[in-house]
Amino acid sequence: STIVNAEAWLPSAIAWAEMRDTIYLQGGTYSANNLLLEETIQVIATGPVEFVAPSIYPAIRVENDAYPATISGVTIRSEGYYNTRYGITVTDSRLILRDCKFVGIHGVEGAGLFASGASGVTLQNCEFREIRGEGPFFGGPVYLGGGSLSAVDCLFQSNGPINWLSPATSVINAYSPSALNFERCTFTDNDVANGVVFVSNAGGQTVTFADCAFVSNIGVGDLAHWDAAAAIFCENAEIVLDRCTVAGTSSRDGLDYPVAGILKDAASSVSISRSIFAFNHGPAVYAPSGTLGSVSMASSVVFENLPSYDGPTDQYWVTTGQNVINLNPAFCDETNGDYELYAFSPASAPVPPYEEGFFGERVGAFDVGCVPPAIVTASASMPISGNPSLVLTCPEGDVVNSQTGVLSNLVVSVDLNGPITRSIDRTEVTLDIQPFAVSAVRVFDESGYIEAGSDA
Repeated sequence: STIVNAEAWLPSAIAWAEMRDTIYLQGGTYSANNLLLEETIQVIATGPVEFVAPSIYPAIRVENDAYPATISGVTIRSEGYYNTRYGITVTDSRLILRDCKFVGIHGVEGAGLFASGASGVTLQNCEFREIRGEGPFFGGPVYLGGGSLSAVDCLFQSNGPINWLSPATSVINAYSPSALNFERCTFTDNDVANGVVFVSNAGGQTVTFADCAFVSNIGVGDLAHWDAAAAIFCENAEIVLDRCTVAGTSSRDGLDYPVAGILKDAASSVSISRSIFAFNHGPAVYAPSGTLGSVSMASSVVFENLPSYDGPTDQYWVTTGQNVINLNPAFCDETNGDYELYAFSPASAPVPPYEEGFFGERVGAFDVGCVPPAIVTASASMPISGNPSLVLTCPEGDVVNSQTGVLSNLVVSVDLNGPITRSIDRTEVTLDIQPFAVSAVRVFDESGYIEAGSDA
């Protein structure tokens, strides 16, 4: 069936569709009022398509058999300020959402996607933005009450409570899931309760995160649980992170809640590899019960995670982990939400002339996104720690004043104690030593770049 932009046709087409039919939607806005998908069909947008949900019922209810229905290329938003149900509900059914967007849905009880029973939901290249829910249990972009969820290449951004006085919710609220997997997903600028991803009553199920980023999220506690918040909040689950970035997690202004990268109970286990935990307003991993339990960390970077509430310090992971370093990961501009890496970051893949790197590969969710505009290799006149060369870098923007020649936040690849001073072309340059595995120096004055001499 081919559907034109006429509201009455969409319910009829769905009602008439039989097993494995495909409904093609022409671009336009469709009123989607409690539409029921009972058959295994595909709904595919051929142009920009919006489903507008009314103020009482969800846009679509999926109640099919064991074969999945598919919805592709559709944006779902609510008609009014409140949507007391959800954008889509899935009950004991399977659904694939591909290239879909949930935008601006506001719910008293919940919003976005609600899946219950033995449902299986797959999200591929989907976005959930500005979803406003109320209540820590059912609200938020995605609620999973049993069943499985797989999300790949998805963005969850700027979701939160209806207003700052309302109870917050989680971005992903998974209660008793049978399977939960995330790959290349980004969670950013969300205002949440408990955790950005909240996994409870998991029965020891494994929850995996690969190449995922949790950055610049704000959390508050929920007195029904632990009165604490984190990027990932887990109860009785096995959490596995590989090549993830967890950074900039904080609490709401003026509220004193324990905050952590990962918050766990004693029954949960956590395995972290090739990941970055930095600038969080709490420990990388924290157990409010006081029993950290089973936690492992390998080939990862930890930096300036506040050791509040008696949680493990960054140095704890350096000591107990395997190849864990406590160095600045050198994000391009974390203050403004850019968590890509500088070239020569300890978390980036090796770049010539720095051949080996700390890990021999990239760690964290982001690749190199900024490179110093010029590279000058400086040879030391005296070997340092047996190394015949001293190589430095100064990321773009770290030159405070080119006339005075004072450099700030300059970092080096060798471990020196305290600041050092060198004279370059009759200009005194102060180097603030904060080592993070770098391999070249960029120094300039008004005349251009200064090449390093033998005494640089």
